[in-house]
Amino acid sequence: MQAGDIIDGRFCIEHLAASGGMGAVYRARDRETGEAVAMKLLTTEGTEHLGRFAREAQALAAARVPGVVRYVAHGTTAWGQPYLAMEWLDGETLSDRLTRQGLTLEETLELGLHVATTLGEIHRLGLVHRDLKPSNLLLQGGALDRVSLIDFGLARTAADEPLTAAGLVLGTPGYMAPEQARGELTADARVDVFALGCILYRCLTGHPAFQGNAGLAVLMKVLLEDPPRVRDLRPGTPAALDDLVARMLAKSPHDRPADGDAVAAELARIEAPEGGLGGPRSFPPRAVELTTGERRVMCLVVTREHPAEGDGADEPRRAQLWQLHDVAEQYRGELELVEGRSPLIVLSGAGTPTDLAARAARCALALKELLGGAPVALATGRAELSARVPVGELIDRAFQMLAADDGRFPLAGVRIDEVTAALIGARFDVAEDAAGRVLHGARDERTAQLLGRPTTYVGRERELAMLLAEVDRCIDEGAAGAVLVTAEAGMGKSRLRQELIRKLRERGDRIEVWIGQGDPMGAGSAFGLLASALRHALGIADGEPLEARQRKVRGRVEQHGLDAARVAPFLGELVGAPFPDEHDVQLRLARRDAVLMGDQLRLAWEAFLGAACRAGPVLLVLEDLQWGDLPTVTMVEEALRTLKDAPLLVLALGRPDVRRLFPGLWEGRLAHELHLLPLPRRASERLVREALGAHARHDLVARMVERADGNAFFLEEQIRAAAEGKSEGQPETVVAMVQARLETLDAEARRLLRAASIFGETFRASAVAALLGSIDIAPLLSELLRREVIVRRGAGRQRDDAEYCFRHALVREAAYGMLTARDLRIGHALAGGFLEAAGEGDPRVLAEHFERGEEPEKAAEWYLRAADKALRGNDLAAAIACAERGIACGPGEAAVGALRLVEAEALLWRGEPALAEQRGIEATQHLAPGSVAWFSAFTQLAGAGHKQGQYERVERWMMAVLGAEPLEGARVAKNACLLEGAIVLLLGGRYACVDALIDAVEQATEDAAAADLLIEAKLLYLHGLLRQHNGDPSACIASMSAALAAFEDIGDRREACRARLNMGLCYVQFGYFEAAAEVLRAGLAEAERMALDDRVPNALQNLGLALAHSGQVDAAKAALRSSIEALERRGDRRRECESRLQLARVLLLAGEPALAEVESRAAEALARDVPERLPAAIATRARALLELGRARGRRGHRGGR
Repeated sequence: MQAGDIIDGRFCIEHLAASGGMGAVYRARDRETGEAVAMKLLTTEGTEHLGRFAREAQALAAARVPGVVRYVAHGTTAWGQPYLAMEWLDGETLSDRLTRQGLTLEETLELGLHVATTLGEIHRLGLVHRDLKPSNLLLQGGALDRVSLIDFGLARTAADEPLTAAGLVLGTPGYMAPEQARGELTADARVDVFALGCILYRCLTGHPAFQGNAGLAVLMKVLLEDPPRVRDLRPGTPAALDDLVARMLAKSPHDRPADGDAVAAELARIEAPEGGLGGPRSFPPRAVELTTGERRVMCLVVTREHPAEGDGADEPRRAQLWQLHDVAEQYRGELELVEGRSPLIVLSGAGTPTDLAARAARCALALKELLGGAPVALATGRAELSARVPVGELIDRAFQMLAADDGRFPLAGVRIDEVTAALIGARFDVAEDAAGRVLHGARDERTAQLLGRPTTYVGRERELAMLLAEVDRCIDEGAAGAVLVTAEAGMGKSRLRQELIRKLRERGDRIEVWIGQGDPMGAGSAFGLLASALRHALGIADGEPLEARQRKVRGRVEQHGLDAARVAPFLGELVGAPFPDEHDVQLRLARRDAVLMGDQLRLAWEAFLGAACRAGPVLLVLEDLQWGDLPTVTMVEEALRTLKDAPLLVLALGRPDVRRLFPGLWEGRLAHELHLLPLPRRASERLVREALGAHARHDLVARMVERADGNAFFLEEQIRAAAEGKSEGQPETVVAMVQARLETLDAEARRLLRAASIFGETFRASAVAALLGSIDIAPLLSELLRREVIVRRGAGRQRDDAEYCFRHALVREAAYGMLTARDLRIGHALAGGFLEAAGEGDPRVLAEHFERGEEPEKAAEWYLRAADKALRGNDLAAAIACAERGIACGPGEAAVGALRLVEAEALLWRGEPALAEQRGIEATQHLAPGSVAWFSAFTQLAGAGHKQGQYERVERWMMAVLGAEPLEGARVAKNACLLEGAIVLLLGGRYACVDALIDAVEQATEDAAAADLLIEAKLLYLHGLLRQHNGDPSACIASMSAALAAFEDIGDRREACRARLNMGLCYVQFGYFEAAAEVLRAGLAEAERMALDDRVPNALQNLGLALAHSGQVDAAKAALRSSIEALERRGDRRRECESRLQLARVLLLAGEPALAEVESRAAEALARDVPERLPAAIATRARALLELGRARGRRGHRGGR
């Protein structure tokens, strides 16, 4: 739906106001009255949705009472979409108001009385709204006394048939009455009373009555819990109002006021105390340094038990209660009973998280055994020690797990969450099903396998030998390959890598090692892991001056004999050493185009890596790949393919979920995949004895080895504890050991570690100091180094600004987990500010810091940069995700427009033109008209319109661009937009408009200041297309050749590929089939090498034509079928139709009319969406049927003879 469209001959669309799951709302103008209206259009299909929409229109038409949005009309558009027109209301919703500012007591009473009165009116009409909530109450002009009830999408009358089957829940969790939450069909006016009670509760207390981290958890609270009384949270609330809200929130509808009129009558009798109660709460000022607060772990065991039934049930029930108390006491927990019958046990106290989780696991198993078939769930989480209600979040998680189990099929084990599973480790049997993890029991610890300690490397001889053999193969055969090593944290992946490199050095192998290190804060950031490896290869340290970084990049590029002017600037973009672009046209143009920049980065990377491999073997190590990114994985895969005959070995190490994060990782390129298993017991014992000496007691060694449970890092921690005389009473698991070790540190040392953990795996002294205020951190760092909690990695830009890292990821995770919610906010905001001021940090990392630090404007700014960077890396999903996260931060108009623009481009490349068009239109609505970004948005719209065949829209957009005056510096962007639109319109047959656009560009480029090499190249390309259309083969090929050369000169390989493919098509159309095949094969190879999935199908299609006409029919059929398969995968029905038509013609040429008829019939079906190709499809099918009839006739004639 576009601005200017007319609905039902009456309503003129002005703009999109909002959209949702079932429809969209537009602001429109009623041409009969001149009034603005809200036009709601149903965009989904299905009988249920149509029925619900019709009921909404009928309900709104019936509810012509004050306080309800006024019905105007409803009907069906010319396109068959149901619509509903209502009065347009300017203002804000109550939800927006409460977010911005709370209500006073007087305001709450005033609002409640107005809403209750309106509800009374509609209840007397027999209507029930069923979805009353703050976002469905609109305050006209922001005035509480002008509140209107909107959105009757779930409304029904007593006479209505049920809209859904029993058990299906409709409404909004948190405002639904218990009978709605249970899916009962007999909901009446009292569900609206309950919802209004929830609204009043929110207005009075500032908190929802029912809170949870998921919809199901909220529903469980609606069903099972009573919220605190209003007076407990807001002292001074009149007792009558407190009592009324409590009754409105009663679980049983019989205990609530009967309807809106009853509520209004009671509210009218309540008077606010003199002076009233204050308005919105004020919040304390933001702290400027981390506090000393910490969080600790607690566990929650819950069950859903049914009461005993029948006579004499009380006595067995009392006996069971004593047994429940015994279970809780045995495992040092506190027993509570939910609704007087469902046990809930809270476990907390001093000790380590893993010991606590192990104790809770045994408690849950005992409870399960006691209660038989009742479902039991165990959740673990951190709570701030000063928190008043420390288990609220755990209740959400625990009850959500309970709700996942069907009571008809009792679960054999205990449902546990991810946190618990991670803490209890291998000491318990844990399985997974569709709903999550299930604890079945404790393992026999005598069978546990063990891993060795890193100081003496034993037990990995086989894995190390395999890696050395793979290195030898790469060197001897000159063949690239990759190896993936996976293992859980602490199992020795990094140590295996260290030993491999040490062995290579000992052997004297001349091999260059590049190491890229993943980091949790930068997980998913485009090129993050690859940039880390390149910085290591180039010797670039964090904090180095820009000039020093540039010198190192240029020096290494020149050392390898590469063209430094072409390669160095783009390597600089990858490693954070940007070069100036005043005299570099390729770099300047790439910085204007994220996709072009991505192509250039890929070319520079492959050139540099290829040169390094020619100089000698290269070992590329990607450590902690689980924190890597798709562009790195993709570019490494491309390098493995293009450098398949080079001495290159990629060694990737990560946790097992790398397979989930990167499906099909380097398929066909992986020589080996290793999963590290625990070491034998003897190897572990040897490690302990070598560290502690021969005097170590046998029982101590055995206990340490058994407790390590196969984890080298844990064993090392135990050895350190034993050396300090703390071998007795140690925790059971590695996470617990880390936690216990940190708790032995000085409070300020722990505070430093918490601050450091905010930056990720590595940190600089100056960065941590910025978070800790004025304290002297030097002695703290020295102590942590001495205690081997952290490791020094290298010097920073100043002598006292060294770089450090946590000795292991588990140490960082434990320190980060100790941060309170307040310190997380403070710390991330300070970290983001420090990195931004220092000119360091990846855009996505900075965005994460500012978002977690609750600085949304800055977060949105950096998410925009992160989205642009992801687009460079062709990580379209990440680009879209970053754009959406940026928009969710609520930035200003310009930022929203820029984020929507990146999203539109990513969606266009991902093959979603309809959504790309929508995002492009939104971008134009937020961007400054005439700006560079505004013209770029229209360029994306032209591409989206072309892919949908909507050339009329493209022409309308280009006319808007043509009439726009460019802002300063935007002339080139306007010309580029017009040329892209002209290319699209030429393909759509809009020749008059094409001529107008070309004339405008040529007139503009007569001015030398507006001239641009990219514009000149595109003009050459466009003139080639025009001459192709006019049937001038020699002029067409000359223009295309000139365009090809121009695109290559400016480094636009993508456009060069497009020009080459069109030149091949020219050769086909003018009968130069052999030349066409040669050019098209080159273009196809380039498209495949650059992963231009959008270009490959066209190349195959045109190559098929060239091959068919040059007599290579079988090769032609293969090319066209490959084109069809590619287009089917992309869902591109327009081009698939064309490829099937071409294949049908080739099959006719090959004398296969039956197959030709099948393909032309498929093309005819596709042509329903491409009406201009329908005549060609019908004609081709008719020809196939004619040939088929002749063939049958000839066979019949021969049979008759």
